[in-house]
Amino acid sequence: MPLPLLAPFSTAPSLVRLDVPLARCRLARLSRRVAMAPKIALVTGTNSGIGLAASVQLCQAGYTTYATVRSLAKATALREAAKAAGVVDRLKVIEMDVSNDASVASAVTNVLAETDNTLDVVVANAGYGDLSPPEAAAVQAFQDNLNVNLFGVVRLANAVLPSMRAAGRGRIIATSSILGLVAMPMMPVYATTKFALEGYMESMAAAYAGIGIHFSLVEPGPVATAFSDNATVPNGMPAELRPAAKAMEAFMGRLLSQPQSSEECAKYIVRAATEERPQLRYMTYEPVEPMIREKYVDLTGGKTLAALTAMVAPLDASS
Repeated sequence: MPLPLLAPFSTAPSLVRLDVPLARCRLARLSRRVAMAPKIALVTGTNSGIGLAASVQLCQAGYTTYATVRSLAKATALREAAKAAGVVDRLKVIEMDVSNDASVASAVTNVLAETDNTLDVVVANAGYGDLSPPEAAAVQAFQDNLNVNLFGVVRLANAVLPSMRAAGRGRIIATSSILGLVAMPMMPVYATTKFALEGYMESMAAAYAGIGIHFSLVEPGPVATAFSDNATVPNGMPAELRPAAKAMEAFMGRLLSQPQSSEECAKYIVRAATEERPQLRYMTYEPVEPMIREKYVDLTGGKTLAALTAMVAPLDASS
């Protein structure tokens, strides 16, 4: 005699066999509806640079892309780029200030209302680099830069994760930096924000991997003009550090002589958005890879410190 809980299946096997193809048919129809639904992306910090390029490239990849700017008045270059690429019909420009809780919550709520609670890909790109040197970097400088580069990502993730959990899928991609992997000298504020971002994203990636939500970091190297406005030795630098600062300025100048383009970096964001199995990290700058490999097996940090110290070795005795 079959167990009571198994009795319906044991005594009516023909009904079970009939239900299987019916369920498969329903699943196939649902899969077709999901496949036909337009993919939705949201990108922050899109008025220029990597965010602008990523927004256009995601549109080209078939995504309806909500591109955020702090002010719509700053979206001219973005709109022109989308028009030139022939994707202006897929681009929706909205306002969001990632440093403000209410602004992030309001923008995400409005997007979800328009998209039937759907967000497939979220790109946390908004950020800036405070290059205040050692001792000149006040605590407030750290707080302000963290509020955008780290807490801005946290605000955005917290706002979109409930809908992604409900859907059982989603991708959150953050623009980091090689300075989130190797803390180059003379840039303590910016490096701190990117190291913090790397820790946050790595922790979240492990926590959500089992429920279909992927977290990825895109780690650019020197991007054209990214540091050009700040690559000078600031006034007030302690005399003891000025030779090292000059050496670091020269080192950054050499890096910037062969910069990456925003478009090149944006391609990695599109990869993270579209690959079947997205990576946790996408390093976009090949020259730094040997140093990163060395660092991850350098348990005492001695070799890494020596390499970083060499970057700021005085250029000559008169420096």
